[in-house]
Amino acid sequence: MSSLTKEQICHNLEANKLTEVTQSAVELKSTWQQANGKDISAIANQLGNQGGWLIVGVDDTGLGLNKDHNWLTTTEQQVRGHINQYLSPTWAAVVHGVKLSCGHVLLIEIQNPGDVVYWNDKAYKLVGTSSIEMKPDEVLYLSMQLPGADYSKTQNANPVDSAKVMEFAKTLQHVWEEEKVDLQSVSSKFVLSKLGIENTTAAAILFGEFKFRVVHYNTDGDILDQREEKGLFSLLTDKFVDEIQSWTRKQSSNVVTNTTFATEEQPYTPAVLREVLANAVAHSLYQREEGNVLIELYPGRIAVTNNCALDAKLFVNKWFSRINKVHNKVLMNLLRLSRIVDELGSGKNRIFRLTIENGKREPPIEFRELGNYARWSITLYNDQSNESLLALIERLKITFDSADEWRIATALLLWKDRPLPQIVDSLDTHYRQVAQNVLGNKSSPVFLVGDKLVVRRWARVALDGQISRKFNAAEEEQLKKFLQDYTYRNDRNGYITSEEAREVLGLSNQQSEVVQLSNLFRKWKTDGAVASVKRGTWRFIRQTAFEDVFSKLVQYAEQNEKSKPRT
Repeated sequence: MSSLTKEQICHNLEANKLTEVTQSAVELKSTWQQANGKDISAIANQLGNQGGWLIVGVDDTGLGLNKDHNWLTTTEQQVRGHINQYLSPTWAAVVHGVKLSCGHVLLIEIQNPGDVVYWNDKAYKLVGTSSIEMKPDEVLYLSMQLPGADYSKTQNANPVDSAKVMEFAKTLQHVWEEEKVDLQSVSSKFVLSKLGIENTTAAAILFGEFKFRVVHYNTDGDILDQREEKGLFSLLTDKFVDEIQSWTRKQSSNVVTNTTFATEEQPYTPAVLREVLANAVAHSLYQREEGNVLIELYPGRIAVTNNCALDAKLFVNKWFSRINKVHNKVLMNLLRLSRIVDELGSGKNRIFRLTIENGKREPPIEFRELGNYARWSITLYNDQSNESLLALIERLKITFDSADEWRIATALLLWKDRPLPQIVDSLDTHYRQVAQNVLGNKSSPVFLVGDKLVVRRWARVALDGQISRKFNAAEEEQLKKFLQDYTYRNDRNGYITSEEAREVLGLSNQQSEVVQLSNLFRKWKTDGAVASVKRGTWRFIRQTAFEDVFSKLVQYAEQNEKSKPRT
């Protein structure tokens, strides 16, 4: 806790003496901005300190700005929301709203929770009065000094493979250049000591006694051979990745020509393969059977499996989400320092988008509970790239302004047969908003009818080739419901022209489709669903109130997430 109590802070604010306090880090802010969170991280990350405070609603001399209760309520809600979203661990900060003679003030009490504190996936430190982002090696050093609950930082004095250590050291060239270290003249002991991981479990995992298995299968699923190796750094090397690509390419060339196996020089997208292997190394539950990391190679696929904690179930199929929980923080920071892995939480997103953007099928994830721990497995397929999907993605890149939008549009198209709650659950708050924007765009490849995603006709043609020119009964009903909801949702009071309807539905201006839609409108008029206003203009009869199902599901999912314990 801070060396200053809440009562002492309030007393000094009342006496306008807060700036005279020197025994605790105190930051003063007139208003709250999301970027202020880096100050929380910086104050919390001071070694040996007793915490500090960030105070909102005062000027830079500590004088209250006479903020009212409405300001306090709104600001407190905003701060708590940002802390829940950006601060890790969230319990590094406690928010207090107080009323003083100088107005309402928001007090954010900051303490170190025994681990590195991140704001928006970045760790900060205090340099004078500024909060500066920490370098990866600084984060690694700090994580080693703090107690935490990290298995990878525990003591382990078993021998390590010096050659593997030095091979790993080559990935840290940027570190040695900055430190002016000649890698040719130092030992593996120096490297481990410099990194702060000598005689730790992190070193044993990467370069020592911890093992992984590699198993090769034939097309019938029978084992061809298997081996066990020590030191999981071997999984992350170019040599191992090349071994996988070479074996797969050789197996594919030995199979009959009507197979779907790829025959390219790189059967698997290299970046995706590396990401999957790195995630297995970084996130395995090594307390159980040393993680039991297993690489299974089949001619048409690769499965990477490892032990994990039960809470990993929260992240299954969370493709567009930065939700994460790191159990091996020292190990993870070590891999980030070497640039083997990227930012926390981005691995799943990267695996999904790179797989799809290369025209491959979505990698399935299997999760099996085994008492008080579980097994996590992800599978990559090396079938031929879907050229139709690649062409459609190029079209979506032109259609949508942002990369997030065209990627979500692609995902929604591929997820068209999934239940809507499952789709919503695959997205975090940011990507849910992106999905709503995409679904509200007339150029989207899919649209929402009730709780069903419907693929627009042009997108179906792009993916599947030529389809029947005639709508079936199910399509007619889907189109009617969609247009009815569309015309009332957009304050059109039910009105729409035939031309706009074709544009919204993704139909062309070819005579056959113009006539087909006109016939549909006449049929709906006979059924009492629409009325003719004038030539080419129609009005839908509102039979049921429009319900934005996606929006409601988003609200439910977000409320449900807030009610869950923070991981």
